[in-house]
Amino acid sequence: MTDSLIARRLVSADRDRRKKQTAMAMRTCDQIIAAAPNTVQAYLIKARCCLDVNARQPALSLIQQALKIDPKSADAHLEYGRFHRYECDSKKAMVEFEQAVALDPKQSQAFHAIATLAEQDGQYDKALKAYTAMVKLEPDSTAVYILRGDFLRHLGKNKEAISDYSAALSRDSKNFDVRSKRASLYYKQGLFVQALSDYSTVVGENPYDAEALTCLAEVRLHLKQVREALADVTKAIDLDDNEGHGYFVRSKVRLALGDKAGAAADLSKAAGRGYHSEGDESKVKIIPQP
Repeated sequence: MTDSLIARRLVSADRDRRKKQTAMAMRTCDQIIAAAPNTVQAYLIKARCCLDVNARQPALSLIQQALKIDPKSADAHLEYGRFHRYECDSKKAMVEFEQAVALDPKQSQAFHAIATLAEQDGQYDKALKAYTAMVKLEPDSTAVYILRGDFLRHLGKNKEAISDYSAALSRDSKNFDVRSKRASLYYKQGLFVQALSDYSTVVGENPYDAEALTCLAEVRLHLKQVREALADVTKAIDLDDNEGHGYFVRSKVRLALGDKAGAAADLSKAAGRGYHSEGDESKVKIIPQP
């Protein structure tokens, strides 16, 4: 079996594994190993197939065999880390992931694994360092900016998260989930004009997105576009009558219009649907309307 044929077979085996055609993938790996027993990737793909069907001991044996063939294989250490993570041993997993990036500083998957584990363990500085390494390795990737943006948003670092979401949108302007996330952070930062622009874009693409319509109405209320806010949030409620957020926002809009009875009724409906605000809604200013 030639090197080029082995490479094609490895691609085929990995594709079959991802398509959950486990038996076919394992059979291809066995054929490669029989023809070229030092092919590390064949052992690793087969190991992942074993883990896919919860065959832990065979998976472990295959990974250890790969490491015996090539102790400096970053891919093998990555797979060993995944095995330990599968076994819920985060400490051993972290050791292997760090060994993988030490052997191959361009091993983006290992950095992702480090970031995920560190985040779970509350090691936020370590996680941020790993996410940043991913961005440096894949500066044209939309996904890495979203991953780091989500992490920064979780930490409450809204300005930095906005920057990463903006970088993602500059690469994929049609990612409306990210645009909604950025809009929510603009809102939290008091940047209502920017939030209005993002939510309007999302609703323009999907006019049946009830949550985006509700958020758009909330932004309009801050910009004193009260009649427009009422129209947006009422449409949102028509689309999803079971969501308390819509009724809550409409209660604020009605209060701003001076309709205290309507506001009270909507607030009651919001509470009845399990929605409660931490803020003091009595502070909403009543805006005189023509």
